[in-house]
Amino acid sequence: MIFHGAVVLIIGLLSGFPFLFGIVRGAEARKVDAWRAAHTGLCSTGVMTIAMGVALRMWAMPGVAAQVAMWGIVIGSYGIALAMTLAAASGSRGLVAEGSLPNKIVYVAYMTGVPATLIGAFAFLWLGWQHYL
Repeated sequence: MIFHGAVVLIIGLLSGFPFLFGIVRGAEARKVDAWRAAHTGLCSTGVMTIAMGVALRMWAMPGVAAQVAMWGIVIGSYGIALAMTLAAASGSRGLVAEGSLPNKIVYVAYMTGVPATLIGAFAFLWLGWQHYL
């Protein structure tokens, strides 16, 4: 999980370059905002995944809940990374599953990433509750 968090963090850091170039070159505000969201969102997602991975390692709790927490966060992080990066690069929003191919991919990536992250986060919360009781 720590490795996957580092990968997402690096994607977030790299998305800072288009954000920077958009500002410097005077790109339209929507484009700059999309890269800002990708940069900050993916950096924070990567750090969150690393931190949760460290906690899961320290707790050393075997079982289904630990696997659900780990894979939910990992799959969710990659889904959100794909969605945010492709949304910024293509100008798509992914709010509905129609329109261009990039928009459909962004939609599917968000509809995979967000629920997976929520499921993983609730499993993580439950594990934390069990660990500290």
